[in-house]
Formats: sequence, structure tokens, C-alpha cells
Amino acid sequence: MPTTVLTPPRVGDIVHYTPLDLPGCRAAIVTEIHIDAHLATLAVLHPSGMQFLQQIRQAELEHLWEQYEPGTWHVAHHQ
Repeated sequence: MPTTVLTPPRVGDIVHYTPLDLPGCRAAIVTEIHIDAHLATLAVLHPSGMQFLQQIRQAELEHLWEQYEPGTWHVAHHQ
């Protein structure tokens, strides 16, 4: 059973993006939803500027100890 539930995003949602080439996550804003509701266009916020990425897949974790796959986004969970 997955530890995360895929929640379809809404335009304007703040999510986390896991970069392909950098450690950790970056804040991102959903700017567009695609036909597949788990694909989104993101405005990713980097310390040096913004990056726009299209058709980025939502990540899902099977276990709490796993890390998010690079090149995916996930809902920002606050504790």
C-alpha cells in the first residue's frame, strides 16, 4: 500500500519538484494541468531564477524511506 496518495493538482498549487541534476527539492507552482491530471506544467523556483517545465509527472512513494524520483513533483507535506 502506498504511503502517499496521488492528489490531482490545481493551477496555483505550491508543490515540490525534485530536480534531475541537483540534490533535494525546489518549490514550484503549478501553472497548467494536462489531460492526465497527474501531469502538470511547473514554474520551478531556483535561487538563481525560474525554470518552466512541461508535462512533469507526479511522484508516488511505496515506502517512507524511499526518495522521490528525480524529474518528478510531489505535494508539499508540512508537519
